[in-house]
Amino acid sequence: IVRSILECLFNLVAAVEHPNFAVEKLIWEVEDEVKKIRKWIETTGEDETGFEETIKDLESLSSSLRQKYNTSAQLNWNAFESSRRAGLVGEYRREYFIYSKAVHATASGTISREQRVGRGHILQTVLFAMLYATGTMVQVVPTKSPQGHVDASAELIGKLTAFINAGYFRELDKAQLV
Repeated sequence: IVRSILECLFNLVAAVEHPNFAVEKLIWEVEDEVKKIRKWIETTGEDETGFEETIKDLESLSSSLRQKYNTSAQLNWNAFESSRRAGLVGEYRREYFIYSKAVHATASGTISREQRVGRGHILQTVLFAMLYATGTMVQVVPTKSPQGHVDASAELIGKLTAFINAGYFRELDKAQLV
């Protein structure tokens, strides 16, 4: 869940920073899906599942989106690129990478979860994502006092950082809860 929260944060901030993000991301996902389906067909040597029709539909969608929004961009909007365009590469490296390893059940992900990624780490990551998203959302969602929300979010992120640096979340990781 935390990995999904982070990816949503990367996408939200990238969308605010880059006006064409939504359509470019959708086009990238559609075209990436076509590549994956073609690879599946290649692996089996034949189209046993009727995916050729799906490929045609997806290519048509991609083409119509490109035409409608007048874009020829060939950007790769994966999680890393979205985090890079959002200015959150550090969070990608420190947080998303850890949770991806856990999601994919790698040995290092399991060990990492046992050694580092406990309750406290999850809580600090979710709090950061919520606060950062709040400061970003008010840039696109009208409120009566957007700057107040940005300032409050920045202040709370500062306090969160102080708690992280003081080791409060590591203490929660170590706590024996019944």
